[in-house]
Amino acid sequence: MTIILRQLRTSKRFLSTWVDTFDKYLMGSEPIVKDQHSKLLAKRDRIYNVEIQDVKPGYVSEYLANAEKVLPDIHTDKEIPVELYGQFHVQLGQLDRVYTIWRHSGGYGDVDKTLTQLSKMKDYGKFVEEQGKLVRKREQQLCYEFSFWPTYDDHYDGGLFEIRSYTLKAGCLYEWLMPGQRR
Repeated sequence: MTIILRQLRTSKRFLSTWVDTFDKYLMGSEPIVKDQHSKLLAKRDRIYNVEIQDVKPGYVSEYLANAEKVLPDIHTDKEIPVELYGQFHVQLGQLDRVYTIWRHSGGYGDVDKTLTQLSKMKDYGKFVEEQGKLVRKREQQLCYEFSFWPTYDDHYDGGLFEIRSYTLKAGCLYEWLMPGQRR
């Protein structure tokens, strides 16, 4: 009987199973991840196009008025697969900055269709040209949602929102998430 147990305890399969179980349940370590963390922790069905515009001082009201004329039409156009998620004017921090956030529910295919449709719209080309005269700097980012944070789908007019950005080291997204999951 002792010989059989020694053989079981020293077999590679038994040891690896025992070590994995010990690590997982007693030490609280994370499971082995076999895919990129960004793929595992992002909602890949929705892509957000975040446009960041630094408006020239004194032109924010004109910029927002122009946007109010054109952006709702893009939002309601059934040919353009995009939703205007929100437009935010920064009042604390980086002043004269405007964030416009578009949501593409069909992934990169919708991003491509949207860009194609917008390039065909004469009014949109004119709008971009007019807005360009009011802006010092423009930037766009395509972003995924984190899968571990809830999606905010409700419509809300007014109020203050906090905009955060995180700079993470490559390969550390999963480790960054884990302390929050353990609380």
